[in-house]
Amino acid sequence: MADELNNNNQQQDSGTNSATDPQQGTQSQSPDAQGNNAGSEKTFTQEDVNNIVSQRLEQEKKKMPSKEELEAFKKWQEDQKTAEEKRAEKDAEYNQMQAELNLYKNKEKVTKAGINPEFAEFAVFEVSKQVNDSTDFDTALTSWIEANPQYKVTQEEPEDKPPAIVIPQANTEKVKEMNQIMNNIIRGKRGN
Repeated sequence: MADELNNNNQQQDSGTNSATDPQQGTQSQSPDAQGNNAGSEKTFTQEDVNNIVSQRLEQEKKKMPSKEELEAFKKWQEDQKTAEEKRAEKDAEYNQMQAELNLYKNKEKVTKAGINPEFAEFAVFEVSKQVNDSTDFDTALTSWIEANPQYKVTQEEPEDKPPAIVIPQANTEKVKEMNQIMNNIIRGKRGN
């Protein structure tokens, strides 16, 4: 153990003397002719830097896929994306068409149930708010009609009413009498 300590001390002593002993194989710590501390930093020429950069670029390029592979991947990704977009568009269009079909079916149900056609869309809207998992449209419609009878069409029976103005036929006694009365009234007002 004592021998090891002596060897370490000798190595430290030889390390401090390395500036004066060029045969030790370590870098010199003495300043060069220009006053720079040559041993503390290694300087690179532009050619050395270019070589290092190109080597690192080559290493990174090896990690990356080739242009052909990258283009193929991007094309595949686009193909997948457009297929998904097309599917999403078709699904949206299908859902919209289903909603329209249900709207028309429900309007027909509402008008057949006796609701005034002017209020059919309103009735469909109101009844649709009541539809859920346990209540279908028909059940909700009947309960809505019971709660809102004012929207039902009231069928009035046509009565045989005479027209408001009666035009007598010409050349009858009544017509002649009426004409005479009217003439007298008109002449009387004129002062004749």
